[in-house]
Amino acid sequence: MIKNRIDNGDVVKWTAVHNGIKTRCVGKVLRILYPTEDGKDFVPIDTTNDQLMFGKKGSQPPKSVRALVVVTGEKGAVYYTPNIKWLELVKEANAYVEINRRLNDIIDNAIILKKLLVDT
Repeated sequence: MIKNRIDNGDVVKWTAVHNGIKTRCVGKVLRILYPTEDGKDFVPIDTTNDQLMFGKKGSQPPKSVRALVVVTGEKGAVYYTPNIKWLELVKEANAYVEINRRLNDIIDNAIILKKLLVDT
């Protein structure tokens, strides 16, 4: 059961676990991903593998609904695809959204550019 309805553009928080280390994450949902979709198709074209916290070599494709979430910090944007069940909607996110508005515009433009380049 999903506690909150999560949509594109929402600010969410969750706890990521990597190698047994828990990290509290806050980011913006770029897209809801269904099991047939790969999050790599929806990140900016210049995204490096170090910025992708999903789809590592040898991993199985997800079988659940996930969200493509961008988390920004000192090292720039990092992309995660947590299970949508793990996400909590951040209600007091106005300041966070305002700070990241320009970054999100850049991401949207990069996705459009990537699609245009692939189609040509």
